[in-house]
Amino acid sequence: MTRTKRQPRLVPIPSRRHQRAPKPRRNPVRHLPRRRCVTRQARQAAFLAVYRKTASIAAAAQAAGISPAQHYRWLAASTAYWEAFRQLQEDAIGRLQDKVVELALEGWTEPVFYRLRVCGTIPHYSDGLLLFLLEATRPEKWRQLRRQGTVGTEDSPVFGMPNRP
Repeated sequence: MTRTKRQPRLVPIPSRRHQRAPKPRRNPVRHLPRRRCVTRQARQAAFLAVYRKTASIAAAAQAAGISPAQHYRWLAASTAYWEAFRQLQEDAIGRLQDKVVELALEGWTEPVFYRLRVCGTIPHYSDGLLLFLLEATRPEKWRQLRRQGTVGTEDSPVFGMPNRP
């Protein structure tokens, strides 16, 4: 008995107009397991916890899974949330001020490299930051000097002498 190559079976292709409409597919989203429902209070608590650490509304909103606009809607709608956020904002401002004072007075060090090895450090201080702090604490005295550009000259009130007309 000899075998012959099997010929492919020809199947007539029906025209499109005779095809049946495809069955509507079931909605796959409806049949997925339900996500845990996260309450508004849980999202607000998550937002405030991240804001306490970062002092950034954008970073806190991203971590809490909300948009920054939602945070502002919560501020407008809830006085309790507004009070909690205001208190956190005051704390964050205090921490930022402490860091600014530390940088202005103590400065920071940058490493010096020689042949890919650290051979020393260079201290850096920010005079502009120091002037900014003085302007914030005594605006009546320092804001005028900054506008005039006379900070540190001999005839400025810094040295106790009045400006010349």
